[in-house]
Amino acid sequence: MATLFQGKDHAQVYAQSRPSTPPELISRVLNFLREQYTGDLHLAVDVGCGSGQNTFLFSEHFENVIGTDVSGAQIEVATTSRNDKPNVTFAVHPSHEIPAMDGSVELITAATAAHWFDLPKFFAEGDRVLRQNGVMALYSYNMFPRLNFVDENGIDKSD
Repeated sequence: MATLFQGKDHAQVYAQSRPSTPPELISRVLNFLREQYTGDLHLAVDVGCGSGQNTFLFSEHFENVIGTDVSGAQIEVATTSRNDKPNVTFAVHPSHEIPAMDGSVELITAATAAHWFDLPKFFAEGDRVLRQNGVMALYSYNMFPRLNFVDENGIDKSD
């Protein structure tokens, strides 16, 4: 199933037909990040980025944004189709090999992609690259159950 998105023709159709991430969701992710992390926003990584629709949404908020995907065809479409943002780059990598130094990433996103990942490896890689108080945001079209985020005092911070 993971090879479904490998073909160039499929990648182009995917880029044209995939729904966009709602702006309200991006705002919510960024607001949550700002509650956790108060430093400058240098680097976001969008894992399983496909043709880059979600990746580009963070370009105005970070110095650099990297989109990664296992499909070279998807990355080619992302790079050539509408990459007019000089701070956005794309690379072919599996979800558990994020091209960033230890503790260098403020935000990791995966939009409708995490169901394909080897989650234990992905979470370990996220732990390696995220800065202290960095955020990993996984979102999809109702594919995941609601996850509650509890702070160190046991207070639910989900809403």
